Amino acid sequence: MTSLQIINPTNHARFERLKPVTFTGKVDPGIVTVELKADDKYSLGNNQVKADGSWSITYSGFTNIGDRKITAIAHTQTNQNKGETSILIHVADPSPLMDYTKTIYEGLVLDAYKKLEHTQSLPTDHKLSDAEGCRLFEQGILPILQSADTFMTAAAEGKHELNLHPGRTDIKEASCAYSVSCVMKYIAKELKFDKVKNLFNNTFEDDCVQVTGVEKKLRRLGFLYFLKKDYLAPRGAIGARAPRWKYQGTENGSGHIYYITKDGAKRTQFPNPGQENEPAETGINGPKWQIKDLHAENLHFFDHVYMQEKEGYTEGFWLPPGIYPLKR
Repeated sequence: MTSLQIINPTNHARFERLKPVTFTGKVDPGIVTVELKADDKYSLGNNQVKADGSWSITYSGFTNIGDRKITAIAHTQTNQNKGETSILIHVADPSPLMDYTKTIYEGLVLDAYKKLEHTQSLPTDHKLSDAEGCRLFEQGILPILQSADTFMTAAAEGKHELNLHPGRTDIKEASCAYSVSCVMKYIAKELKFDKVKNLFNNTFEDDCVQVTGVEKKLRRLGFLYFLKKDYLAPRGAIGARAPRWKYQGTENGSGHIYYITKDGAKRTQFPNPGQENEPAETGINGPKWQIKDLHAENLHFFDHVYMQEKEGYTEGFWLPPGIYPLKR
């Protein structure tokens, strides 16, 4: 059978309803046309294959929300079907249901990273464009945070590599930064993001296993930092736990970093039950913005409050270029 690939979007990518979507891929020589179908019955169009085997089809926008099966079909000059491949995507209603915006609005504070000693003057030498940042967030991070299973899949290689290094007890005992790094490496591979891959490829280096090191890498990619007291953390933001203190070579270290799956202000269940050997959440403290978020963290916890300290709320969170939080 013909080798046919859908390269972009990736499996489980999320899209807004009625927004144009471009599908790209590669196919073996001898194929002249690629056709796309949704749910095995709706035609999304077709296009000629280029000389290098690449193909691209843009669809005007999906009308039905929910999970959609997208199938690419390879055709020869005589219209013979020489192979098919499929992915699943998720189509959702656009704002106001989205918990973030792609527009910079009046009063939005974009320079809070300057308050952190370790990121205030870093060069953005691997900076993502706004389009790349949105793709990283919507086609990389959000699909991984769909469920515990999708998160574990993204963390699986990191778990395996850690098992091959039994001497790295420092990581096993505090794997939060390593966990974030492994997921970023997985996304870089899936989306073929060289800028991200170059920073997170060696997940055992110091800056990949320390909270401040991961924050430095995020800033080099152009991520911006937002304070939790001022902004709602969208699902997919990378949070840093309060309080900040002198640690890891900076005045503004943090003891924990994680992907946020739900801002504390949106929670309805208390306390959050424990997972594995972790106890159930011990309570809520402080004003509404200090209610503890739910996390995906430490390679295997999902929708969970891991840190039980009294001050274990999120101090601030990181978002890629082109993705901005809503005011609290």
